Amino acid sequence: MANFNAPNMNAGSTNIKDSIDSLLVQSTEILSGQNSSEETVQLLEKYVDSFATWLRDQDGQIKVSNKEDVRLLKKLADQHSQVLSLANDSKSQLVDALKQLEVRGKAILAYLDQGSERISQGPFKKG
Repeated sequence: MANFNAPNMNAGSTNIKDSIDSLLVQSTEILSGQNSSEETVQLLEKYVDSFATWLRDQDGQIKVSNKEDVRLLKKLADQHSQVLSLANDSKSQLVDALKQLEVRGKAILAYLDQGSERISQGPFKKG
């Protein structure tokens, strides 16, 4: 798992490029599919924190000075959309898994509530 620090996200063309590059690296790592579920969650948390910090530092206005910055912003928007899609898919999979576990848990508890009628305690005595 890669270790990312929040990028330096001050205004300015080179800093915008650096911060966008950092966000792109983080999102690429998330989307690579080479991480465990736990690592993916940790990477998502770091990415969301970095993205929120970057967006807050832009004061709602992203100023670009060249076509390269525009290209990077479009790439970031595309990857951000993919990261959001992955997070939503993971959330729905988790909800489905929890529902299945709940059903299984209820079935086990219902079986255990049957008492000794259905659960054998050991070898039966003849006679």
